[in-house]
Amino acid sequence: MTWHCNGTTNQEMIDKLKAWLHAYALSFLSDQLKTGARALDVGSGSGYLTACMANMVGPQGRVIGIEHIPELIEISIRNIQKDCPNFIEEGRIKFLEADGREGYPTDSPYDAIHVGAAADFVPEQLIEQLAPGGRMIIPVVAMEGFQKFQDLLQVDKHQDGSITQTKLMHVSYVPLTDPTKTPVGTEPLSDYQVSWLNSVVYIGSLTVLPICRYISENYGRKRVGYLITVPLMICWILTLSASNFWHLLVARYLAGVGGTTSLFLTPIYVSEISGDSIRGQLGSMFMFSLKFGILLGYIIGAFLSYHLFAVCALLMCFLYFLCFNFLPETPIYLLRNETEVASTESLMWLKNNDTTAVERELSRMKIFVEKNYNAKNTVSLKDLFRDKGTIKAFIIAMTLLCGQQTCGIMIVLGYTAKIFEMAGSSLHPNICAIIIGIIQIISCWLSILLMERAGRKTLISISCIGIYHSYDVSSVNWLPLIALSAFSILYCLGMGPAPFVVMSEIFSSDISALASSIALLFMGLMGFINMKTFPFLVDLIGIHSNFFLSALVGLLTLIVITCMLPETKGRSLQSIIHELNGITEHSGVMTSSCQVLQNNHNKESRLH
Repeated sequence: MTWHCNGTTNQEMIDKLKAWLHAYALSFLSDQLKTGARALDVGSGSGYLTACMANMVGPQGRVIGIEHIPELIEISIRNIQKDCPNFIEEGRIKFLEADGREGYPTDSPYDAIHVGAAADFVPEQLIEQLAPGGRMIIPVVAMEGFQKFQDLLQVDKHQDGSITQTKLMHVSYVPLTDPTKTPVGTEPLSDYQVSWLNSVVYIGSLTVLPICRYISENYGRKRVGYLITVPLMICWILTLSASNFWHLLVARYLAGVGGTTSLFLTPIYVSEISGDSIRGQLGSMFMFSLKFGILLGYIIGAFLSYHLFAVCALLMCFLYFLCFNFLPETPIYLLRNETEVASTESLMWLKNNDTTAVERELSRMKIFVEKNYNAKNTVSLKDLFRDKGTIKAFIIAMTLLCGQQTCGIMIVLGYTAKIFEMAGSSLHPNICAIIIGIIQIISCWLSILLMERAGRKTLISISCIGIYHSYDVSSVNWLPLIALSAFSILYCLGMGPAPFVVMSEIFSSDISALASSIALLFMGLMGFINMKTFPFLVDLIGIHSNFFLSALVGLLTLIVITCMLPETKGRSLQSIIHELNGITEHSGVMTSSCQVLQNNHNKESRLH
């Protein structure tokens, strides 16, 4: 690239630049860029404006150009050597690789400072390096409500040291980017590495799920609950001490191991300790807690450093470990392992020492265990196809978890900033993420209230229909936030919590762990494929087409659920399983649907 910066006077040179926004900056600094002045150009880029400033201050002046990208410094030096080699020979220009926010105090104070990229705020170090009577021109990001824009500010330091800031105009500069400083390694992560950090969580999921059933059946629900903290604590310790990408990759893998074990255990644990009337609400609390944790991460991440964030997460793991110590083992697990006394003690804790309720629940559990579980027999894969009810339950679980992962929620959570950027939103990504997090919390709480009123099937249907219509966004800068907010509400109402609630209600006790582990294994596989292919599909078919594919998944899920899923709210596990098997309760006697139809036919024949 060849360019020229000359003119018989400073004003003539500025006039030649009228087509450029930088020319306005020079015109505002012209009174300070006198012969012999010192100037600082932050974000010097190709060196073009730096050379213009050097031309204005003359041989006795000095201009420092700061740029944090080494390649740009090399380009700027080559450009000046081609056009104005005397600037370098005279020492009139000096280029430095540094963080422009910190300025260059060695040559300060400066009569004029120009910042060529938009900063989030006016750096205090630059104000300190401004000479009395000096002036700085800097574009600064501003917010009005949720609207983001840029103001070109004129910062004047008076002789008494006081500062005056004047807004000159609205502008559109590139953002002032960070230098290659990162808490991990020596260079920022590439998009390829980020995609692996987002998707490796699912690899952790795929590797741990095959053993989840074994350890939960052989060591108990509570022991597995304790074990969850081990990979999560190691994850955050690794995150704190990471020195390269591979440490982070292992940490994220362990996060997948711990998180997936929690996903597996929680629905089973909740279904085995809760009564029929509140089982759905307690199941929804799991998703509410998950969304609360995500929101907390958004908020803490916006204010704390990388290392402090990891410390907070590690402390939460310790807090969970301490609190879980007070919870009992599930009574049905204890009863299945022929420890009725321990099961009774667990029920007494759960029922607040209500002896009558404990005796009634214990009797019901004994009947259920005798009918649905034989401790002497092991469960194998073929048991997933042992009867019509189990087959239907397995199809329902696979459909719900597949739909949950491919409807787009994990993409929204993993690529929030990129989605808003590609959708043309002018809103700050951190603000948008926090807003969506708050909306998800409210929606999950609403789901808890509605789960036992509206029912699982109704909420899932509403959620699928809503997701099918949630991706019509345009270039209006506030519409992406509205669309993703609507999507989050509809997801959290049904497709978020309901699949885990339903999965804990449609399998008999003996097959529940095996079926859940396989369904979650499939969920992890779909999640990995979805997260890893998202950047590729965006480049291939565009972000809008990508989301329309997700909407189509919501429609297919709706069709399957409408045809196969019975309403489960307020019903016992036995009743749900019987309906899946085509057995109907009538006058306290369990008869097959065929028998009911035959009896009705016989009655009609006698009447005629």
